[in-house]
Amino acid sequence: MLSRVQVIVDHRRFESPPIIGPSGPLPHGGYRFEYLSLFNAALGRRRRSCAAPRVGKRLHGPGITRDRIGEAAFFLVEDRTL
Repeated sequence: MLSRVQVIVDHRRFESPPIIGPSGPLPHGGYRFEYLSLFNAALGRRRRSCAAPRVGKRLHGPGITRDRIGEAAFFLVEDRTL
């Protein structure tokens, strides 16, 4: 692993810092990126009704999985050249 970046979502947009390696910007070459997004914390802040806990259950599609308690998570592995 060369770097790890935590990204937040603000007003439905990703706010991400540049990906910097241990000795500065990553050199040109092939890299494997792993994306993991957990939705349970974001949904927990928005719960205002009895129906809200089921919101994560409606998320589906490529890359969407479930954690051990059934909350939605997104996982994707991608090979890219920078």
